Parts: sequence; C-alpha cells; structure tokens
Amino acid sequence: MINCCRWDESSRIREKNLSAPSGAQRSSYIRLGRTKALVSAPSYGALMRTALRGRRPLQVAAATVLAAFAFLSTFFSVSDRLGGAPLGYLISILLALVVFVLALGIASRLVAKPTPPSSTLDIPHTTRRENEPLPVEAPIEEPDEETLFEDVVVVNPGRSGCWDYEIPLDVGEHLEGSLRETDGQTFNWMIMTQANFLAWVNGGDPDFVEAEEDVRAAAIHWKVPRRERWFLVIDAYLKQYARRVSVHLRQVWKGA
Repeated sequence: MINCCRWDESSRIREKNLSAPSGAQRSSYIRLGRTKALVSAPSYGALMRTALRGRRPLQVAAATVLAAFAFLSTFFSVSDRLGGAPLGYLISILLALVVFVLALGIASRLVAKPTPPSSTLDIPHTTRRENEPLPVEAPIEEPDEETLFEDVVVVNPGRSGCWDYEIPLDVGEHLEGSLRETDGQTFNWMIMTQANFLAWVNGGDPDFVEAEEDVRAAAIHWKVPRRERWFLVIDAYLKQYARRVSVHLRQVWKGA
C-alpha cells in the first residue's frame, strides 16, 4: 500500500510538471502579451505625430505658444477663484488632468475612425499609344460662292443718271444675284458690253444679253459667254423720281 501511494504521488507530480509552462515559455508569453498591448494601444506620441502631420513648423510653434499661454491664463484664473495657493493650485491641477484624460480619449477615438471614401469621381487619364496615328484634320472646303457687291445704290432719272457696275468675271464663270427697289418703285436693268453701254448712254439703241423693264425686283442668273468687258446697268429712264435699289451680286462656282 505504501508503494502504491508513492507511485500515485510521483505520477501526479510528473503530470503537474508537464502541464505547467516552463520559464522560457512564460517569458515568451509575457513578451507576446506586451507586444500585442503595444500594437493594439496607440501611444500619445503616435497620436501627436498623426495630429501634427502635414503642419508647417511655424504653425506648430505658434499653436504651441498660444495653447501654453491659454492654459496658464486659465490655470491661474481658476486657481485664484478656488482660493489661491496651495489648495487652489492643487484643485486646478486635478481639473487639468481630468480634462486632459477626457480629451485624449476623444482624440483617440477620432483618430481611430476610418476616413470615409472620397466622393470625387476618378477620371481615367487616357494616353495616346506610340503607334497610334495622329488625327487627320479635315480639309478646309472652299466656299461655293463669293460676294462681289452688296449695297443700296441710288439711280437717278434719265440715261445719264444710271448706275453701272463692271462685272469682274471671266469666260464661263457664273454671276448670280438679286435687285430690289426699297420703296417698291419700278426700274430697268440690263447686262451689255462696254461698247453697247457707251452707245446707250449717248442715246443709241444698244444690244444687250440680259434685260428687264419696269420691275420692282429681279433675280440674276448669268454665265459669261465670251471674253469682253461686261457691265450691269440699272436705270430709271423715263422715270420722274430717283430710285433706291438694293444690289446683291455674287460669283458662284458650279460643278461640271
């Protein structure tokens, strides 16, 4: 019976030794716990670095001076109201420590909060590939027409009071335009060569290629038939009063 009791006691000692951690294991557990505590709890220095990050040295120094003077001013005023030294100073120090602890806890929560995602849209920046051809500019199209003359002219009565315009076009080119009397009165117009124009002014009976009489408005569509000096003539022949005619002439390029 004595041997059995001794054997049971030695078995219990061995099991206790096996279940209990060794000194090296305890030290490693302690170091691991300290490391976790250091990682999980942010230090005051880390909080201060986070708060001061991005600030200029001059701003930090100015803020520190203002904070120090504000603290001292508040500290002495509160101490005087609480009875002065030494009891008032002791109460002020206790109040400052309480406020500091509360402010530190609030700052820790604010720093630990994740920043919300930015609401601005990320616009992708597109770059041109090296082998991508440059955009080709569209060719500038020439106008299909060009204004030659546009104005309101005065046409006086008689042949000598006519208005004439030398047409600056070559053989095969097109003249288009419009004539309109601004007051609704009638007038005459014609296209003729220089020789026929001079003969008409001198009282002759000329030949013309285009002409209309006693119209209030007219449209011109004419192609130069041959190489000559051509004139557009507007007259108020046999009329009593002068006319004011709006003249719009243009050269038109037509396809073959």
